[in-house]
Amino acid sequence: MNYQDWTPLFGLPANDPKVVSALAARGFTGPVTLEPDESSTSVDLKQEGLSVGFNSEFSLNGGVADLPILSTIVMMTILGKTAKNWTAYTGPLPHGLTVDTSKDEALALLGEPENLDEDYESALWLIDGQELGVTFTEDWKRIKQLGLSLPGAV
Repeated sequence: MNYQDWTPLFGLPANDPKVVSALAARGFTGPVTLEPDESSTSVDLKQEGLSVGFNSEFSLNGGVADLPILSTIVMMTILGKTAKNWTAYTGPLPHGLTVDTSKDEALALLGEPENLDEDYESALWLIDGQELGVTFTEDWKRIKQLGLSLPGAV
């Protein structure tokens, strides 16, 4: 499984048969629901190193408040000490990135980001209508985590 299997599902509700089938194929059987006071939730696919996020339709585009929409994919490429029972994501990364891409290499490849946060070793680009968020290791030499999302989902 890799992130590319999920991107065609962006924007679909959690109860769409394609989303339900993709989650069921990975062992998730329950419905994806939002708590009354929350606008997002996620399904962690720990054995694949992925987390699939859902935002309320209302928070994305003013629709139904409690309808979860598939809006985010997070790839955990380097696991920290708190990532219990996770397996690192080893599939392809988007836009020519690899786990060994440094900040300087990412800037050369993707251009100037929309946001660069020195405190959190992270950068955010808007590419092809999606947000690409990258968190680097503390020395900015490798990619620790990468996320793709619909604009406004994070």
